[in-house]
Amino acid sequence: MSLQCSDSRGDDLPAARIARRVTKVIARRVRILRLSLTGGRGAGVRTASDQEQLEDDATRLYQEGWAIRQVARRFGYSDVVMRGILRRRTTLRRRPRRRKRPPTG
Repeated sequence: MSLQCSDSRGDDLPAARIARRVTKVIARRVRILRLSLTGGRGAGVRTASDQEQLEDDATRLYQEGWAIRQVARRFGYSDVVMRGILRRRTTLRRRPRRRKRPPTG
């Protein structure tokens, strides 16, 4: 026996399909709101003083030699967002240029 439910068109949907649809909607909203289901580093709303403290800590780590990617992961931000935060608060180090590889042959 399987559970049945109707969608907006009146079609019957199995419970497993409904559960997958609900899971996708919840996951999308969590990503949009930048919340963590486990209450981790990115969860909740930060106050202005919390945000300022976070930016101070991120700047200090960057000045100690951490890479932007490492700092971003530490605080649960994307690399692009962290680069913007650090650009406002300190002078960024130059990124090393990629050397062209010699042709193989």
